[in-house]
Amino acid sequence: MNSRMPARTLGAAVSLVGAALVVLAYYALPVVTLPFVGSLTAPTFAGLAPDARSLILVPLVPIAAAVAVGVSVWMLVKAAAAGRRIGVGVLVLVSALTGLAYLIPMLRLQGELAGAGLTAELGVSAVTFTGIGFWAGLVGALLVGIGGILELVCTRSRTPSPAR
Repeated sequence: MNSRMPARTLGAAVSLVGAALVVLAYYALPVVTLPFVGSLTAPTFAGLAPDARSLILVPLVPIAAAVAVGVSVWMLVKAAAAGRRIGVGVLVLVSALTGLAYLIPMLRLQGELAGAGLTAELGVSAVTFTGIGFWAGLVGALLVGIGGILELVCTRSRTPSPAR
């Protein structure tokens, strides 16, 4: 590989960038824009309806991002091959958790809009209300998962095959 970054750190670096993007999206970027209310970050949005079951995973997003940052840094600094495999599983898990935390409320809202006839009659969908924080959070979660998969592929390519 002719790039500056060794293959063994590429996946962890991608995951670290993704986790940083998730944190930025969660705390600083508007995840939803509502008429008469304005743009809201994820913590504010989740606080508006603390009993809403579709928002139950949203408060776990910063925890998942912190875990992804920790695992990514650990993998960059000193993880052995066996530890990297465990780290890959953790990165993929927090990636999926973060993605679900963002997608479940959107899909629930879409179902309610369609049930009320707003999607068919007015062309209003859940995407209408999503802010840049929603999309940045999903992209960040995707990068965390991609970084984990890259780590798995790089770890497997470096591990010698057992003799037959």
